[in-house]
Amino acid sequence: MVTLTCLQKLASRWQERLDNPNQPTAYKDALSECIYDINCLINHSIEEELSYQDYLQIEADNYLSTMEAHEEVA
Repeated sequence: MVTLTCLQKLASRWQERLDNPNQPTAYKDALSECIYDINCLINHSIEEELSYQDYLQIEADNYLSTMEAHEEVA
């Protein structure tokens, strides 16, 4: 399974290669684009997870408010 941690480690390794002055310019250009794309993927995944957590919180709140409405008053 691919996780965000795996993707972040990959981006880090690519960044190390990019920082190597012995790499050809064309390779660095291509690598730079790959790093940008993988960072966009990471950011999108994080945003998606946060949106899903917000959704779960709203659903939980709705469920709890429904339960409270049906509880008998003591």
